[in-house]
Amino acid sequence: MTPYSHEFRHQLFTATALGSVVVLALVGAGAGYTASQVTLSEIQTVYTYSDGYHFLVYAIGSQGTAFSGASLVLWINSSATFQPPIAVERGATDASGLASFFFAIPNGSYLYSVLAIGAGIQTETGGQTNFNSNLSSGTGVLLDPVSLGTWATDRAVSVTALNATGQAPVGYQIRYIVGSGAYFPFIGVTPENATTLFTTLSGFQTNAPWNVSFAAPSITWVEFEAFTPSGASAGVVILSATELLTTGVSSAGASAVSSLSAAQTLVALLGLVLGYARYGKDRSMRTVESVLWRPVTREGLFVVRWASVVIPLGGGLALLLGLTDLWMTSVLSAGIPLGALLALFGVLLAEGMAMAGLLMLGSHLLRSRGGVIGLGVGLFILFGVFFTIFVALVAFGTGATDPAQVLVNAAYLNPMQLMGPATAVIVPQAASNSSGMGLAVPLNLSTTVTANAGVVAAVVSAWFAVPTLVAFVLARYRE
Repeated sequence: MTPYSHEFRHQLFTATALGSVVVLALVGAGAGYTASQVTLSEIQTVYTYSDGYHFLVYAIGSQGTAFSGASLVLWINSSATFQPPIAVERGATDASGLASFFFAIPNGSYLYSVLAIGAGIQTETGGQTNFNSNLSSGTGVLLDPVSLGTWATDRAVSVTALNATGQAPVGYQIRYIVGSGAYFPFIGVTPENATTLFTTLSGFQTNAPWNVSFAAPSITWVEFEAFTPSGASAGVVILSATELLTTGVSSAGASAVSSLSAAQTLVALLGLVLGYARYGKDRSMRTVESVLWRPVTREGLFVVRWASVVIPLGGGLALLLGLTDLWMTSVLSAGIPLGALLALFGVLLAEGMAMAGLLMLGSHLLRSRGGVIGLGVGLFILFGVFFTIFVALVAFGTGATDPAQVLVNAAYLNPMQLMGPATAVIVPQAASNSSGMGLAVPLNLSTTVTANAGVVAAVVSAWFAVPTLVAFVLARYRE
């Protein structure tokens, strides 16, 4: 075994190096912890004179996703007085967060209530409605299109449909037509050849991409119409274009973003600790000279010690992002795109290695152990806590023409904030009630937006390389 190989193995397989991988892996696993509970439920109804009332009940979890296994109680009564209800039925939601119920009761106006219980939490939704206005033909379909978020800048629409016999109208086509005006048109049947195919229903609830753009959403409306396989119109609903725009942030998405944001601080701290433990400590305690008695060069020793920092840090980050991606996929049914993963990995690795490089550089400038440790603490405090104040003081002190703009761009100059300008992960929540009764059940992750990619790449590269290169030059040419 060569001296370099021996030194590399010794440095890499220490508690510090392995500990960084373990800690980052645990952070990745911890990011996936969340308490899901049923947070809201809604119902859709459909009526047929020869049959009765059919209800399709949603149960939605705390992440905005379908909540399967929720215990449901549907209650129907003719008045709010305390008396035995006309009908009560119990059930549970399936894997799609849906459950169907049927009541053979006369046509009329009723009070309704649905109680959903899941994970020890219960919610209740109710009201009063005249179900006479719902469908009364065996061919009709009650439509409830709602907006959902998807990856990239694409949007999606979820169509929930129930036919008059309480079944999913599988095979029906959902078509649309876009119009504009100060007022919605009267709902009417549009010929099939005048509409555009949106999707074909595959069950009670079907998602499909929605790539239609609106020049003026405030006055634009979209008419969705269901057609039977034979081409007959089976149901119409008209929505405002604003109801089909993605809005909101889910609790799971906020948790994911906050977990990744917390990783910035951890990675910076680990970079400092590893930089000190693998190189700065020996420099400050003057024990590196004993290693140089071996047939190794100063620059070779520096490269080995640097590699013993970057390899475990990179491995830990890979575990962190991989576990976070798996968690997002399991919770939100959508993972992080490869491009976003690579961007996150790059900026976090650069951040950690920038801090390690600054510490290694400092060990050449400050030969006392206390000075090197103090430098590390100072760097962490400066870049993590007081950087904005520091930039503001510099901006005002130098007479910057636009101090506010300097502060806006300050994150580009801070290795502990590189993830901010590099990526913005946005997770939209299911849109609110858009028509009739019911809300969107599924929820997908939204886009990763890169601002000024060239500037970010240049700054990230500089933070990653410059401190290390200066430290390398000092290690080579300076005692």
